[in-house]
Amino acid sequence: MYQLTFQNGQVFNVDGFCLIGRNPDSSVVEGAKLLVVDDSTKTVSKTHAALAVTGNGQLLIEDLESTNGTFIAGDEEFEKQVINGDPVEIHENERVRLGDIYFDVIKISDYTEAQ
Repeated sequence: MYQLTFQNGQVFNVDGFCLIGRNPDSSVVEGAKLLVVDDSTKTVSKTHAALAVTGNGQLLIEDLESTNGTFIAGDEEFEKQVINGDPVEIHENERVRLGDIYFDVIKISDYTEAQ
């Protein structure tokens, strides 16, 4: 299981398949957990990205044709853009940017322990 901590103090636990955005649409993927991000500036799309924890415990993110993009931090700069249709692994202690909103990722338990 992973924990996402946003710059605004929001915290989400991710242990399966999730949709993340300002107002994620549950009809995009039936049964997905919805993570609603507070974003008064509206730089995060309504259904911005999909997150999934794989069977071997990897955390993947895929941009869902968002307006302002999804990026994974390199050292001090945001250097890897996540492209729609191309899921990218997020590693523990990496920072992800959705529009102008940031979150940090930590692993809080092994996937097999969470089941």
